[in-house]
Amino acid sequence: MKKVKVYLMMSLLAIALCACGEVSKEQRTESDVESKSEKKQEEVIEQEERTDELGETEVKVSEESSEEVNDEVVEETEESQEQSFECLPEILNASLEDCLLQVDTTIIRCDGTMSLNEVITALQSSGVQYTIKVDNKDYNPQMLVGPQGQVEVVIYKNAKKYFGFFAQNMSGDTVSGDSENIKFLMFSDISPEWCSNSYCARGVRVDGMGHTYGTIKELFKDYADKIKETSSTVVTPTGEEYPGIQFGIYLEKDNIHISVSAGFKSEDGSCVSMFFFVY
Repeated sequence: MKKVKVYLMMSLLAIALCACGEVSKEQRTESDVESKSEKKQEEVIEQEERTDELGETEVKVSEESSEEVNDEVVEETEESQEQSFECLPEILNASLEDCLLQVDTTIIRCDGTMSLNEVITALQSSGVQYTIKVDNKDYNPQMLVGPQGQVEVVIYKNAKKYFGFFAQNMSGDTVSGDSENIKFLMFSDISPEWCSNSYCARGVRVDGMGHTYGTIKELFKDYADKIKETSSTVVTPTGEEYPGIQFGIYLEKDNIHISVSAGFKSEDGSCVSMFFFVY
């Protein structure tokens, strides 16, 4: 009986120890879970805070970038807006024989007496922003041009081709680009924008816009004996055709040929095209 009691007491002790162990294990497990849960919550909160900070930073960067882009767009828009230029008094009072042409604010002599360097210098100091290429390279005053050699000059404005012209070395020697021997020859590859900002003698815009058959005849009445007129189809710069009158004045001065040609609609006399050549 005593042994039975001892065994029973040992069994109860073992059960009690097991129970205590399970309770302790459960307590540790619950404590660990709570600890891990709190740690996880802290990590989540920290992560959210970092995310919020990053979000604020991204929003700030985005706003700054947006402001920069908007500033760039405004600058590009302002630069790309086509300026208009009034005719200068020197051109208003010029005769065809003066061979003067105004481009924006620059006056160019087209009779072969103005050097390449003079034309480029005048354009560069005009206050209008141009990019100047000579034979597809940036203009270099020290470039070399062979005897009787020609170069093609292209002027860009607002990143678009604006107009071009040819120049020629009139000497029998190789000379640098800034030599007085390289002379302006003639315009080439002109754009509609150039036409609307260029003026020839008597202040006539090169595209003839704003003029009629009557006003052109009045402006050039002192060349009445040089005027030639024919009835023909006249064509606008955009290719539209109208029945009309082709008007022309042809002059020569010291082996320089000067030509003014214009087309007018028959129905109302409005000018649809005009060209001024010196060669």
